[in-house]
Amino acid sequence: MSITSEEESCSVIITSAPAGFKNWFLEIGTPAIDLQELTPPEVTEENMKKAGELAKKYGLISTGHKDGDHGQPDAEIS
Repeated sequence: MSITSEEESCSVIITSAPAGFKNWFLEIGTPAIDLQELTPPEVTEENMKKAGELAKKYGLISTGHKDGDHGQPDAEIS
């Protein structure tokens, strides 16, 4: 890979994911029924339990939010 910038400084974000990680999105996601009105799914105890189980299955580590106020109930996924 080669990255060239004409600017004095440059930031680059490079991400990678192990094979099969796309399945995490398929398992944790909720299909959109109405594409005109997309709303996030409700955060429930059941959803958080599922998220924790899938985090273990896929080896995910949650570092939380630095500001501590992200509009959702505090939860730990490990």
